[in-house]
Amino acid sequence: MTKAIDRFQPYLVLGFVYLVANMLLRCCDFFMLAHMFNVAASAPVFFKCILNDIIWCGCIFIVFIPVYFVLQNRFQRASVIVPSLIFGTLFLIQIILVIYAYFAGKLLDKEIFMRPFSEMYATIKSYGNILLFALFGIAVIISFSLLSLSIAKKAGQCTRLLSVSSALILLLSVFMISYPFKLYGWNTENNRFIINRVLYFIYEDLNYNRQFLQVKNADPVVLQQFATEYPQWDVCDSLYPFLRPDNTPDVLSPFFALGSKKPDIVYIVVESLGRGISGENSYSGSFTPFLDSLALHSLYWGNCVTTAQRSFGILPSLLGSLPNGNTGFQLGVMPAHTSIVRLLKENGYKTNIFYSGYYEFDNIKAFMNKQGTDYFAPYYDDFKASGFKEDNANDWGYADELLFEKSLDYLDAQHDQDFFSIYVTLTTHNDLDIPGKEKYIYSAESINKKLPQKRQKRNNSHIDFIASFIYTDNALRQFFNRYKERSDFNNTIFVITGDHYISNFGIPSRLSLYHVPLLIYSPLLKKSGQFKSLVSVLDVTPSLWSMLGNNYNLTRPQFVSWISDGLDTTRNFSCRKKVLLMQDNRDIKEFIYNNYFFSYDSIYKITDNLRLEPAPHSAYALVSDKYNLFSAIESFVYNKNKLMPDLMQAVSKK
Repeated sequence: MTKAIDRFQPYLVLGFVYLVANMLLRCCDFFMLAHMFNVAASAPVFFKCILNDIIWCGCIFIVFIPVYFVLQNRFQRASVIVPSLIFGTLFLIQIILVIYAYFAGKLLDKEIFMRPFSEMYATIKSYGNILLFALFGIAVIISFSLLSLSIAKKAGQCTRLLSVSSALILLLSVFMISYPFKLYGWNTENNRFIINRVLYFIYEDLNYNRQFLQVKNADPVVLQQFATEYPQWDVCDSLYPFLRPDNTPDVLSPFFALGSKKPDIVYIVVESLGRGISGENSYSGSFTPFLDSLALHSLYWGNCVTTAQRSFGILPSLLGSLPNGNTGFQLGVMPAHTSIVRLLKENGYKTNIFYSGYYEFDNIKAFMNKQGTDYFAPYYDDFKASGFKEDNANDWGYADELLFEKSLDYLDAQHDQDFFSIYVTLTTHNDLDIPGKEKYIYSAESINKKLPQKRQKRNNSHIDFIASFIYTDNALRQFFNRYKERSDFNNTIFVITGDHYISNFGIPSRLSLYHVPLLIYSPLLKKSGQFKSLVSVLDVTPSLWSMLGNNYNLTRPQFVSWISDGLDTTRNFSCRKKVLLMQDNRDIKEFIYNNYFFSYDSIYKITDNLRLEPAPHSAYALVSDKYNLFSAIESFVYNKNKLMPDLMQAVSKK
């Protein structure tokens, strides 16, 4: 027995080192990420986390035992070196997954298989020098291997006891291999936090090849069931469940004093602007003083949701009230559709997109081309031509202040033109260098000091990132100050929202992951309004188009296919929306149905500020059935090109 242990001793030591390294990493992981996943940092949760990592280590320990024995018989030195390098590499992967979760606010999953390599490269590069990342990885693997070899050579009685004990624990843990799979099967926020990072990624990889839910044939029963959800729509053809006369209620006109001249329209999408960082009762405190002051003079919805957890969802939903499709509306074969861009272009507007990033990212260029966009600001090409050496820029493109300045320089050179412009900002993508960074860090710290101690502590580790929101907020202030000097300012309507919530600072609930502010500001407003009703970005274009169509002699299509019936201007909290929500991994497992929230087979009741409470058990069957109904319909219209007939889009292009 002793001889067998002696022969096996180097591998036992390797298992011991790998186990200890993973336990230490999980401790760091636990305290870094618990608040991001809205998980209580309790002893039972910590024990489950540790158990999951032990199970993973046990699997690795057993899998590579044959490698050790085969090599030991012929290459004794290699029998230790090779497994130690393998274990070191696997440990590096664990580190990478933890770092990713920290910066992205989510676990790495099958989204990695849906992104082009160029996008992944750009994302990684934005966090620093890729060569340094590679050197760091090599250093981790070598350090792990040297440490393992050193301990194996100097193993004494204590080390022998620890390594044998570790081996027994690892061997026994494999009998619990079904436990992580059960956690994955019940995909709650707690379980995603508890499960081993590599095991979660493997399960997501295996699940990647699942077929998207598709309706092969139109089921008249399902189509009729969906029609009863919106009896006011007067749908003209059940095979096109959203196609109807444009009878969207005009809820915005009472707030405006519109003139005889058509107003200019400006949409501003602020990167990562979630309600956790902006507005009253925000989870982390508000770090957008200008937007907060502007909201008091605007039509403001504090309970607005986006339709996706990442940027790929915002343009189709905001501009065209369009479904997410399989992986994002514009990331597949886009069915025939229309949008406010195309409709305004047909009515004499010059349409512009001002974006300083890479237009191929999230397929923005293809989608905006479909809308017939007249002008694509060439700022990323300018940035590239400079050798990516502009002072007021970061790896994603020009900083927001410069984006706004350049856009106004362009608009100032245009004359006697009705404009529709959409801005997409970049600087708040993550804590990249921003112009005058120290000044904005000081401002962030000053605001943070006025917050309750719990929030201060939570924000301190992200203060650089938070500073970028103050920078962008100030860039918006300067943008509006300069826009006021333009002759068309008094006849312009501004819509401001965020593309998604940023989870890095923590989340109060799953629904918070979609929670963004929505402002409609204009000098044409005759009164402001603060609304607590739940709305979505899908609602903006239908309501704005309804107001424009009812007040101006516009060419209007006979039918529209918005998947929303417009904004809700109820002052008190109400929730009458039906919205499918797409996760960052492109799953559609969350759904708002009136005042209920469906999330991975759990049902909650929605309250003000989008907080969640347990729903009565009796609601489960109703809401889950509605989730299945809406999922089937949206999949049908997307995959079978049933938003509107192709001919209708072709006519619209003329």
